Amino acid sequence: MTLQASYKLETQILSLFPTEKLEFYRTERRGKIYVKSQNLKKQSKQIFMLENESPTASKKAKITFVPEENGEDLVQVLKYDKLSAEEFETKWISCANYRLNQVINECSSLREILKKWPEYKSHYKLIDIDFSIMHKSHNKMLNWDQKILKLFNFLKKSKQLKCHGESKMLETLQDEDLEKDRGTFAVKTLWILHYVLFPTGRQVRKTILGKKEISRYTIKDSQKTFLFLGKTLQELHDHIDFC
Repeated sequence: MTLQASYKLETQILSLFPTEKLEFYRTERRGKIYVKSQNLKKQSKQIFMLENESPTASKKAKITFVPEENGEDLVQVLKYDKLSAEEFETKWISCANYRLNQVINECSSLREILKKWPEYKSHYKLIDIDFSIMHKSHNKMLNWDQKILKLFNFLKKSKQLKCHGESKMLETLQDEDLEKDRGTFAVKTLWILHYVLFPTGRQVRKTILGKKEISRYTIKDSQKTFLFLGKTLQELHDHIDFC
């Protein structure tokens, strides 16, 4: 919670509820919302400290999967046989319990998981398969069409974009564009989303004179870290080498 965010909440409350007045909230420079947020933050820290100190909190509940009888043989096939993409996916699902039991109960970090199963890095679909097996009550992670369309409809209703040039980009997008070009539709939607989920962090920058100054991250800074726009392929390679 920043002062800027708390001021924005106050103006939104006033616009939704005409009977409310600014003096109800802005009793001081920081305002009631900001002060309340900081107090809750301090209280929550104390609660989490107490939970961490308790003996039961240190014991992590392990999720157990009953390994398949031929799980080890299937793993050997995955590791060493030359399989087509469809065959690999079938074998991957067939030994899911065996693999997930290793991942959850034998690996203590992401590095260990990727060392044991580097296949996760080869295709994100494998992560989606295991997620669906572990969390059967949830939708697949990769159901992007539905998620992107939900974000798009949210942005269409948002009033925060009226003062930005990106509102014109949003006006040109239609629901039907998702079927025509899913990639472009998703990128444009996520690009515009930065104007709603604006950054609140700060960074230390050097001025032309070499002096250090603290400044806020801008929406443009956030967009640049999300997506690089280059006119040529060489410009893209230069950007990657520089970063």
